[in-house]
Amino acid sequence: MKEEPQRNIEGDNALNSENDQILSTTNNHFKSYIFFWIGQLISLLGSNIVQFVIIWWITIETQSALYLALSVTLGFGTQVALTPLAGVLVDRWSRRQLIAIVDLLQAIVTFGLIYLFFTGNVIIWYVLLILSIRGALQAFHLPAVKAIIPVLVPRSKLSRMNGLDYFMNGLILLIGPILAVLLLTNWEIYEILWVDVLTFLIAVIPLLLITIPSIKHKASVVKEKVSFQREFMEGLRFIKKTPGLLTMLTVFSITNFFMPAVFILLPLWVTVVHNAGAEQLAFLMALQQVGMIPGAALMTVWKGFNRKIVGVVIGILFGYMGLLLITLAPIGSFWLMGIGMVLVGLTVPISNVSSQTIWQSVVPLNLQGRVFSVRVTIAQASFPIATLISGILADIFGLKLLFLIFIVLGLASMAYSWFMTSLPQIEQALTNNNLDLIITPQK
Repeated sequence: MKEEPQRNIEGDNALNSENDQILSTTNNHFKSYIFFWIGQLISLLGSNIVQFVIIWWITIETQSALYLALSVTLGFGTQVALTPLAGVLVDRWSRRQLIAIVDLLQAIVTFGLIYLFFTGNVIIWYVLLILSIRGALQAFHLPAVKAIIPVLVPRSKLSRMNGLDYFMNGLILLIGPILAVLLLTNWEIYEILWVDVLTFLIAVIPLLLITIPSIKHKASVVKEKVSFQREFMEGLRFIKKTPGLLTMLTVFSITNFFMPAVFILLPLWVTVVHNAGAEQLAFLMALQQVGMIPGAALMTVWKGFNRKIVGVVIGILFGYMGLLLITLAPIGSFWLMGIGMVLVGLTVPISNVSSQTIWQSVVPLNLQGRVFSVRVTIAQASFPIATLISGILADIFGLKLLFLIFIVLGLASMAYSWFMTSLPQIEQALTNNNLDLIITPQK
């Protein structure tokens, strides 16, 4: 097998020095990030409103757990499948231009959906196709946005900024379903879809005005042709050689297999099992965000546990407890289910902010895109599979039994991961922060 070119030590040192200089000037770019971040939040609000409307239309139109699961599987599956390629391109291309192009394409796709609903030619398979395209575009959007954060935000503010981001995301996801229900009572669906286009136009303004420093990676220093496969493998190699990272990824992958059924099938849980409507669904979804807002605020002020992995595990465990309350609530007990949703929302920021801080602290700037893409691929690959399986199994076992099975298996997997694996050792990665892990020559 052909041996790869030897590492250029002097070039690597120069590269790390340049990127360290970028880190030292992040305070100068922090205001730019806030401007960019506000635009993204506005776009998120529009997307959340449209997402609720589309999912509700699928629920009422089909009354099928399988179609509801397919809508998520196809949309999210394309995102997971393309994320490895997207992560490599994020490190090679201008992140600002990439985000702008992806957002523009997403607006064009929304135009197509508006046309279908306006002309009355919409059928379920057209909607599923459009959701798949939107998912593919998100595969490029998410790594690009995540990779910008450490470049513009000082490391000392990362944890609090992540907490604030979750706080505002929770606030928007609280408002989104409520606005969607209000719009559904007064507007046609094709009219509501214009909200997505409008919020894109608002979000693109700060993106075009700010300056985002370019991050150099080894390919520009070593002067060699680097394949997508090799760059992806560099990200994977970093994860494998950093103690505990791969184990934590496995934990999130398992969680993303067992948890989604309750949330993906929640519209049917509300309409079929509890004989309710869009108002009750929006109520439950809003209460999840009611819990997420103080959880995110807590992480913004408190900065989380000293051992971040403790926050990850506690968040996941209490999330399962919230799902158990939702599952065991008597028919029509929406307040009890609401408490479960609040509990889930409260603990999600604790888990995810702790995890995000670990990744942003450990991963070098020149590998942010490809490592984050590997992270997303591994952690979320099980999600579309689990969603499709849950849609099939729901018609066989019923929603309640399926939820209970997934919750019990999820709790058992968490217990095993903590007591029988290297998961508690992940803090060593934060202490060592060994950048040489990514540049060991491979044969």
